[in-house]
Amino acid sequence: MRVVWWVWMLALAVPAWGQDDQAPYSVLLLTVDALRADRMSLYGHEQPTTPYLESLVRDEAVAFDNAFAVGGWTSPGMVSMLTGYTPLTHQQHARHTQYDDAMPSAMRLLRQRRMITMGKSASGGTFGGVGIRYEMGVDSSLESVVEYMGDHPDKRVLAWVHIKETHLPYAPSPINRRRFGGDTHQSDALDVVRSWSVIYKDVSQVPSWLKNPGEVVFDEADRATVPKLYDGCVADADERIGRALERLRELGQLERTLVVISADHGEELFDHGWLGHASTGYEGKLFDEFTHIPLVLRLPDGSASGHRQALVDQTDVMPTVFELLGVQDTLAVPMQGHSLVPVVQGRADAVRETTVAHSTRKGWTTPRDELGQRITAVRSLDHKLVIWPDGRRAYYDLGADPDELRPLDSIPQASVLDGAHAAWLEQGRQAAGELVHLAGKTRLEDLQAAVADGDLDGALDEARCGVL
Repeated sequence: MRVVWWVWMLALAVPAWGQDDQAPYSVLLLTVDALRADRMSLYGHEQPTTPYLESLVRDEAVAFDNAFAVGGWTSPGMVSMLTGYTPLTHQQHARHTQYDDAMPSAMRLLRQRRMITMGKSASGGTFGGVGIRYEMGVDSSLESVVEYMGDHPDKRVLAWVHIKETHLPYAPSPINRRRFGGDTHQSDALDVVRSWSVIYKDVSQVPSWLKNPGEVVFDEADRATVPKLYDGCVADADERIGRALERLRELGQLERTLVVISADHGEELFDHGWLGHASTGYEGKLFDEFTHIPLVLRLPDGSASGHRQALVDQTDVMPTVFELLGVQDTLAVPMQGHSLVPVVQGRADAVRETTVAHSTRKGWTTPRDELGQRITAVRSLDHKLVIWPDGRRAYYDLGADPDELRPLDSIPQASVLDGAHAAWLEQGRQAAGELVHLAGKTRLEDLQAAVADGDLDGALDEARCGVL
């Protein structure tokens, strides 16, 4: 198998491990873009879209049935997964924002343990400051990471691999397109679905620089076919994950690797009027089709298996990784998620009573003057509160209304959800302030040191970072 250039460079650049500070095993964090849990047979979907993951969970991995994203598009959720902080704390809400590399970071703490951190993006907007050392890009990296692990069994790696089989365009392999009925209807609208990564509901809102297919009209046959195309994409992702993990097993590295499989967010398939998510449709929402995501955890020895019902979210991933690696959270601003190890081991049934999602309406493409227009959803296992940017509040009784089609003015559990929202606001704002304060203090100290050393270029760089 061809190994891309960055793997060759990595082999030359990474220092040898020291036995005293070596992590016990590597971590493969595999996320599938726009993968909603309820289209996976692993979670009860009637079509057999994920047979590999089903077998994995039956025999050697744990699936969390109530795992939720904390945002409605990629960056908020993935930064939360990589840092353990909520979106209100890390403030990654559009392409204009970036996690400051002077702020505390779980990934940088793992690098101090001499773990090699590599991921989808190590520079640029959003992910540039979270602590990823080596950038791999999207999609082509999964197979290369597996081969790298096999070629370097003495290295300890945390690799975040992000694959996009289930992101628009929905263009499954021919075999899975036929298998799930995606070839039974043809139309111009479906041609767009199979070829464009964005489909905006209201093109009048879209700036001219955003390339898009223009207005697209879907008839009933189109709307019935789109989920079938999506199911084919889910099956493609399952097959690819299976090939990668079985190759890791063949190389003798599966028993040396903690595997986490999840998603950045879900995807609407006309459940509430459109398709896609905030970045691809310009109409962000936080109904369950957007936020209910898979979370599968395989311990290196494969000793835990089956389904768990605990309510969990993306902020819980990194605290879980830390505990399993034996790394203490010594960050100046502690992570806000909870370790799931007690639930995995059967010592606890729950780690939280509510989870909160928070998102801009237009995702990555949100204009600067609309960054403050955010939607928030507070969810327990059975109830939900949605707060729209204009202040409207809607409650949902998920037992009686699982599709979230009947908003209510109030429910008996409203005070619990309202209280959870207030606590989330207070804790998130306080932690965000602490992160900014620490970053400012670090930059000031670096600026003073650069000036004292006569490094004027370095001083100017620190000053620019402080201003930006």
